[in-house]
Amino acid sequence: MKRKMGIGLLVNFPNRFYSFVFKKLNILKMDIQNRKLDLIKSLISIEDEESIDFLEAYLKEKPYRLSKSELLNRADLASENIVSGKYQDQDDLEKESESW
Repeated sequence: MKRKMGIGLLVNFPNRFYSFVFKKLNILKMDIQNRKLDLIKSLISIEDEESIDFLEAYLKEKPYRLSKSELLNRADLASENIVSGKYQDQDDLEKESESW
């Protein structure tokens, strides 16, 4: 007997698929020490100063992750701003940046 593929299955497919893959491959179980070592190896291989400057600035800012609801709220606010005309286009930003 064939199973019908409902819309719910299609909508949830990516999340369930990636969850399945990560669990089966144990990708997420890499311990913190190995992750740190991999990061250090990557840092050691960087040769250009611009990349190092970028990483230093990024780490000093103490970045944080947005929750899904925070991200959606920001997207809603951005959409409202666009609809109400509260934005600058690329040309305006380029003209403004010339005076910096």
